[in-house]
Parts: sequence; structure tokens; C-alpha cells
Amino acid sequence: MKKFLSIFILFLLFSSNSYSDPIPYTDDWDLLDKTIKSKLYFKNSGYQIELELKNNQLVFTSNKKSKNIYQLKNNKFDIYLISKNNEPLIYIFNKTLKKLLIGNIDNTEIKFVSQSWDFGILEAIIDECQKIETSLGYKHDKNYMLSRFKYSNRPKDMQCFVLMYGGRCKLVFNPNTNEYEYNDKMVLTDEFKYEGDIDEISYLLGNQYGTTCKFYNKLSI
Repeated sequence: MKKFLSIFILFLLFSSNSYSDPIPYTDDWDLLDKTIKSKLYFKNSGYQIELELKNNQLVFTSNKKSKNIYQLKNNKFDIYLISKNNEPLIYIFNKTLKKLLIGNIDNTEIKFVSQSWDFGILEAIIDECQKIETSLGYKHDKNYMLSRFKYSNRPKDMQCFVLMYGGRCKLVFNPNTNEYEYNDKMVLTDEFKYEGDIDEISYLLGNQYGTTCKFYNKLSI
């Protein structure tokens, strides 16, 4: 019996460090290209808003009145107009500097505040999901974010053990570089907390688990 237990423990130790079942890395970030638009819109009982880019300026239009609200300079940006508690928020993510600004809208006045960000590059924000819980109990709910952050470069508290739809995170393998721990698709909550990882964006767009999510559109420069 002791011999059996010893063999079993050795098996567990060996298998926990084994790369015998790699998960090929899937680079399907281009699925998000369709969310890039020339204008963003928001409408509720109190607001009818448009956002667009003109000459490196972010132009805000409400009740047919327009004004420049942010100078984008020479960096790369993604801009989102999202709904939180049915109120509009503007997210400006500087992809060059990896910084996030959140714009709170009060009538036609916008106040931007800096949001602490240590999560790689924000690539998408979920608008809604038909199913918000995976087979392993992880969530991807409204206003949850999808960020590009390579697994092996993260702090330990953002390194998952299992992927949201199954498989061990350390076993994601890039055959082009012969490298493990390569996954770079990280999910954050709307409160900027790490939730988990997916290995394919396509899983959020419709799969055998019943998940179908819609992303907010964005402006990109």
C-alpha cells in the first residue's frame, strides 16, 4: 500500500510539471477588428451622444452640439463609449503608454480621471453575454474587459492554473517559438480585478458551451 501511494505521489508530481499535453496557441485577436468603427453612439432617456475622431482630436457631440474633449497626440489609442447602470462612460486607453482614462459625463461636461492599470493592453470590453459563466465557474459579465498580457510576463496573482474553458494555463504552447506559458488573453472584471484566461477569443463569440458575447465598438488610432 505504501509503495502504491509513493508511486501515485510521484506520478502527480511528474504530471504537474509535464508538458505532454500542450494547447497550441491561437492568435485570433483579429476577430476584434470588426469592433473598430468611425463613430460611437450612446442613447438613453437623458443622453444622445456621438464620439468620433477628427485631426487627432476626440470630438463629443450631444444634442447636435460638438466640442473637442481630448487631444490624442502621437500615441496609439482605443476609445470606448460604454454603459454602466444605464449611464455613459468614456474609456480612453493609451496603448503606447498602457494607461487608462475614464470620462464621466455630466450633461455636456466630461471629467477624466486616471484609472490604475497593470494589466497589459486593453483590447476589448464586453457589452453583454447570453451566458456569463463558463463550465468551470468563471464569469465574463457586462463591462468585463479582455486584455493582451503574456502569461509568462505577469505577476503570480494573475497567472491562472486552468483556462476558463478547460486546459492548464502553463501548457499553452507556441510552436513557432517552442515556448510554453504563452497565453495572452486575460479577462478582467468591471472592477479591474483579474478573473481568468481564455485561449481563444472565438469561445466568447459562440461555442459548444452556450456562450455568446457581444463587444462594445471602439475608435482606434
